[in-house]
Amino acid sequence: MSTVFTKPVVINAPEKDVVFNGVDFTKDALIKITAAKSVTIKNCRFYGLAPTKKAMGVTLSSDNVKLVVEGCFFGVNNDKLYNFFELYGKLADGSSISRNYFVAKCCTHNQVNIYNVMDDATINVNSNYMASIRIGPKGEPQNIKINVKSNEYNVIDTSDPDWINMIIIQPYSDQTKSFNGVTINVDGTKTSVPDNKLVYIYAGGKDTRQ
Repeated sequence: MSTVFTKPVVINAPEKDVVFNGVDFTKDALIKITAAKSVTIKNCRFYGLAPTKKAMGVTLSSDNVKLVVEGCFFGVNNDKLYNFFELYGKLADGSSISRNYFVAKCCTHNQVNIYNVMDDATINVNSNYMASIRIGPKGEPQNIKINVKSNEYNVIDTSDPDWINMIIIQPYSDQTKSFNGVTINVDGTKTSVPDNKLVYIYAGGKDTRQ
């Protein structure tokens, strides 16, 4: 039987490598990463998360953290869970959210949100089933690569045909200064979504214009 977390999980482990393997997260077990050298979450299940107000599943606020999430299942959670991965802190080279299975109702908005990346880093979001991704790094990152390869994206919200995308590229308000140093590699997607609907570029009223 798996270890089951039902209370909030705060990772405050400066310069430490933290590993969760084969753990269930449910009820109030939202994860906040405030300090770590690396965090690995593998072979875990997330389901029945039930925040009482708008919340995120996993929040990263620390810089230079290698985050690896692989082989996990993201099941149905309540409608207060907005984004699943809310990654404000700078991801380190080798970070990966790959080989995971996301059901449509694991959250109500984007499943992976990348807002900050260390210069010269490569980040992988590969071989997932149904991972909707927002990419909008703060500042003016230099020489970063984000690979989005071999994902399967077929379960979509068809209520608004203008928003059926897998990837949205959007500035982080006015904190994004330039995308010139960002390379996004998309390849091998298995999907029923038309190619011209897979990737969107969007800027809201308060976002930097590119």
